[in-house]
Amino acid sequence: MVRLLVALVVCVVVVGCGGSRLSKSNYDKIKTGMTEAEVEAILGPGETDTSIDVADASFGGIKVPGISAANRTWKDGERSIHIGFMNGKVQTKMGEGL
Repeated sequence: MVRLLVALVVCVVVVGCGGSRLSKSNYDKIKTGMTEAEVEAILGPGETDTSIDVADASFGGIKVPGISAANRTWKDGERSIHIGFMNGKVQTKMGEGL
């Protein structure tokens, strides 16, 4: 019974301490054009630093589609990944301490 309990605790610790998602290999998986959902599947939820949404507009009879932009950051100690999204898709990325 004690061995079973010890084995269970070890399994929980190993799974719970799987390491940071902020790694060079995960950073390299992020590609231009990926959706925010695809990035979150790799890195988990991030923090939105800034965002802007501009609605559709019409100028002189010409319809201009709206845009949205957001800068999001993922942090874990000294590691961070910054991603710029335009209309929900990756446009820029920068990693520090990976």
